[in-house]
Amino acid sequence: QPLRQCAQLSYGSYDTAAAQYQLQYGRKKWRLQASVSGNYAQNDYPYPLDAAKNENGQYRNVGANLALGYEISARNVVKFHFRNYESERHFSLISPTDNKTKYAEENRWSLLEWAHIGQKFNARTKVAWLTEQYRFYENTDLRDYSTGRAQTLTTRYEPAYNIDETLHLSGSVEY
Repeated sequence: QPLRQCAQLSYGSYDTAAAQYQLQYGRKKWRLQASVSGNYAQNDYPYPLDAAKNENGQYRNVGANLALGYEISARNVVKFHFRNYESERHFSLISPTDNKTKYAEENRWSLLEWAHIGQKFNARTKVAWLTEQYRFYENTDLRDYSTGRAQTLTTRYEPAYNIDETLHLSGSVEY
């Protein structure tokens, strides 16, 4: 597969902007896909039938994705997927006297997959590592925030056996 690239930029009302770049490339036994994207908005639209506008509604997010594949043999393929995502969202005020609040998160997901495709027996093995973290600011004028973090390792094995053309046995084990 020859190199393919795509880039997009957009801008809209309420100071909304988005950018995205994608790349795909393949060569013999290798495949690569990658992308980067970002979004931002001031989000200060006026309320209908009112002179006021949305306050504290701004947001931004940035993401990056990577996928690699390698064909070990005609029957065995290894794939790796990675995603990074970071965002910050401010919550709109119901009343002008409310505290300005926001939520920030950072997430990273990695997946390694091996697939064996045989005439009678097929199997997929997946191992994933997930890291997720957030911070909530009850008042953005202060440095205080609450936080949470999760780290997860999970594995999955999916064997399948073709007994004949009409009977197929499959299952999965996840930990």
